[in-house]
Amino acid sequence: GGAPILCDAEMVAHGVTRARLPAGNEVICTLRDPRTPELAKSLGDGGVETLVILGANPAYDAPADLNWAAAQAKAKTVVRLGYYEDESASGCHWHFPQAHFLESWGDAVTSNGTLVPIQPLIAPLFGGLADLEFLARIGGLAEAGAHKIVRETFAALTGDGSDAAWNMFLHDGFAKGTTASPVAGSLNTAAVAEALSGAARPAPSKDSLEVVLTRDIKVDDGRYSNNGWLQEFPDPITKIVWDNVVLVSRKTARELGVQNNDVVEVKAGGRSVKGAIWTQPGMADYSLGISLGYGRKVKGRVAVGVGFDAY
Repeated sequence: GGAPILCDAEMVAHGVTRARLPAGNEVICTLRDPRTPELAKSLGDGGVETLVILGANPAYDAPADLNWAAAQAKAKTVVRLGYYEDESASGCHWHFPQAHFLESWGDAVTSNGTLVPIQPLIAPLFGGLADLEFLARIGGLAEAGAHKIVRETFAALTGDGSDAAWNMFLHDGFAKGTTASPVAGSLNTAAVAEALSGAARPAPSKDSLEVVLTRDIKVDDGRYSNNGWLQEFPDPITKIVWDNVVLVSRKTARELGVQNNDVVEVKAGGRSVKGAIWTQPGMADYSLGISLGYGRKVKGRVAVGVGFDAY
């Protein structure tokens, strides 16, 4: 097969563009795909000739135990399409500028299977490449224009490539007749109950705290951390700006003997991070809440050095 292609969106991983990859390339979403650890091990063992990264930043947000940056360095050639010169870009042999999604042609499938178009609002300002254009060029396709590829896909899925049908598709915002057929199914409640019973854990306590990692409301998984306006925007719950913290309930704070702004060390799975305590009314007792997306080392002058990296 061809080089594995990494992305950070389930929609891309399962999208219609996959059919245009000519070499049986694996498309892996680094967020939850169980093949990610396998790929990291193969990289570390020197078993990957060429790695293609499509917008993702695994050197920053891949699970820490994968030691992704060191594993990625073992690949003979690393090619990446991305918005920023960030943690993953610094370890690539080739880095191509990615066009913003508002500058790009594309298509997608809704939850019920309906094909919808993605139309650009403006032409690319800085000569970036759309996902489709990048994959078409990597795959050596004869047609590399995103607009033409989207139109070819529309014609193949609807059976009508006429100008009238295409214009109606763009006008309506969806392709009629592409909705998936419903499939009858049933829920095995006994199997669900059995699976849940095997996954039962003891309740958290003062001596066995629970750590909950969440995407940040402002900077998401870190992709918007170089936006000063978002850093300045108060968190809607804690009102904190320019930082992430270790959230605890009032009861937990009292029992642990900590108060706001105390710097604590949180250890889990043999790794640790340090952050400031913040007591939050309504927080579950014996749970520690930590936002991801901070502690960037390579991103831009706004993001670097803000908060701590909980990945």
